[in-house]
Amino acid sequence: MSETTRTRRPRAALLIALPAFGLVALMILPFVSAPSSSCGNPFGCGSVRNAGEEALTVVAFEADGAERATYAIAPDSRDLLLGVTNEILVPEASCLTVHGGPFWLDRTAVQTSDDTARVPIDHWGARVDLRGGACTG
Repeated sequence: MSETTRTRRPRAALLIALPAFGLVALMILPFVSAPSSSCGNPFGCGSVRNAGEEALTVVAFEADGAERATYAIAPDSRDLLLGVTNEILVPEASCLTVHGGPFWLDRTAVQTSDDTARVPIDHWGARVDLRGGACTG
């Protein structure tokens, strides 16, 4: 009976050790592969979801500050952030609400009056609502 117990223990240890090793590897992998990311984020490029009624304009910048691309995101669509740093243009007399951060829990509202503004979006991406007029709520 003791012979059977000895053969089962290594299997039980493997059932615990292998998933734990896999979890640790998944947590370390983004930091090891960070230099190969085209947008500068070790977890991959973030995305912007346009939840508003108007098209968004995103300006993507390289690490040295040079403009990489300017592109539009249609209402009710999602697109990747292409730059190391990214900004959303807010037209005059508009309200931009940004839900950003790792879980899109950080809320920022930007109201413009006479001038166009630029709002930075972090590497995690954001859900964005752009509307004409004043911010409500």
